[in-house]
Amino acid sequence: MLQRPTGSLLSRHPAARARSGLRGGQAGLVEKFVDALVWAFWPVYLHQHGVSLPGIGWIVSIYGFTWGAAQFFTGRLSDRVGRHLLNSWGMWVCGAGVALIPLVNGSVWWGTSAAIAGLGMAMLYPNLSTAVADIAGVGVAPVPQTG
Repeated sequence: MLQRPTGSLLSRHPAARARSGLRGGQAGLVEKFVDALVWAFWPVYLHQHGVSLPGIGWIVSIYGFTWGAAQFFTGRLSDRVGRHLLNSWGMWVCGAGVALIPLVNGSVWWGTSAAIAGLGMAMLYPNLSTAVADIAGVGVAPVPQTG
């Protein structure tokens, strides 16, 4: 029978103290930070550099398309090489794509940077939740909110 997770139960759970759990939390923060950059700040940055609105849409959509399409491959890859390896490398690849945006100039280079960030996100995002689920085990599951 599943228990309703409480603060006390969660703090005593091995996943809360495990280094893997801490890495999963850190990777989750990186994932949310990158999403905020891509969907909120990249359009502003690109607009300030003279890119038209359709151009901004294309560049940002390269990130989303690469992220979505690459998940078909990174999901299977995680079964072979492990989730933690893909999460770690995904953070680095995502970071490289984000860091390239201000370092390069031109739509082709910005699109390439967006594709790199999207590939990193495809390595990180789907494997992050499964890695945390692997750590948590079967005894703790989210309880749906009612009312």
